[in-house]
Amino acid sequence: MSKKSICFIHYGIGWKDGINTVIKSFANQIQKKDPSFKICLLGGEIGSRFLKNAEYKKIPALLPKKRKLSKARLEKQALNIAKKIAKATEGIKTIVIENPLMGLYHLPAMLGFSIYANQYKPKGIKVFL
Repeated sequence: MSKKSICFIHYGIGWKDGINTVIKSFANQIQKKDPSFKICLLGGEIGSRFLKNAEYKKIPALLPKKRKLSKARLEKQALNIAKKIAKATEGIKTIVIENPLMGLYHLPAMLGFSIYANQYKPKGIKVFL
């Protein structure tokens, strides 16, 4: 990916919610100002592809599931999510994780975001939570 790149991570890209409205608006402004800026949208599900010239990536594990997990299973899922984020965002210079503190709603993703930021994020990469 180019030196000027950003990836927005949210559990549902293209859903009809406030987070997607903000992502869409921000990404549109970035592309207006600099069309060479590379934009990646990463989610557990891709609803509508609302941004032209963006790269869409999917990690189904980011979708919330309503079930209780043992501590070991939770940690395993979180580590899996962190590794998948690291692979999907290789070469991207700025990463914005929307709604990172989802608590009991999606604890594996919340823990996975933390593991990614602390263990898998390459040096020099900016992460905003």
